[in-house]
Amino acid sequence: MSIRFTRSIVASCAILSCAWVQPLAAQRRSITPTELGQIADAVFGALVPPDSSLSRVPMRDRRLVFDRERTIASFEQAAAPHASFADLQLRTLTTTGTRAVLDDCSQLVAKSCSGLGWNVYTWLQPISIADSVAVVRAHFLWADRGGLQFHEGVAPTGPARLVGFTTEAHLVREAGGVWRFSHVGITNVM
Repeated sequence: MSIRFTRSIVASCAILSCAWVQPLAAQRRSITPTELGQIADAVFGALVPPDSSLSRVPMRDRRLVFDRERTIASFEQAAAPHASFADLQLRTLTTTGTRAVLDDCSQLVAKSCSGLGWNVYTWLQPISIADSVAVVRAHFLWADRGGLQFHEGVAPTGPARLVGFTTEAHLVREAGGVWRFSHVGITNVM
């Protein structure tokens, strides 16, 4: 290995280590259940607004299946107080669901994905939370049904592949204490 190549690797590693978000433990701040609801609303409004589409189906025609239990559990591990679903005071219209909606879905093989239907399964995980800045990882999964047309009130038929994305959502806390979406960080498409 050449010296120039070795220096390049060392320099790249140094740059990457500076770019990483500090671990949650280093920036831990306890947030209230209402703040968690504000964060969820801001993330959902920015990343999957009603006028956007996922696999040719507008979000206004889909429902968000929000895994609130999984989200609350991950924030509790980050020292947030225990919260009930009502404590979140979400403004975004969601239904409650768990990973079970994905039981008959696969990314590798087309399956019925009937548990998910036309819906989008989502959950959030904290990466870092400070007094005025938060970074959360938002996950979104849905069934890509190819050319099958969406018809309101009609359950989808035929095989589908599970697709989605995970992204880092950066939020800032306004002077009034409300969390708002700032920008997207690293995104992985599945």
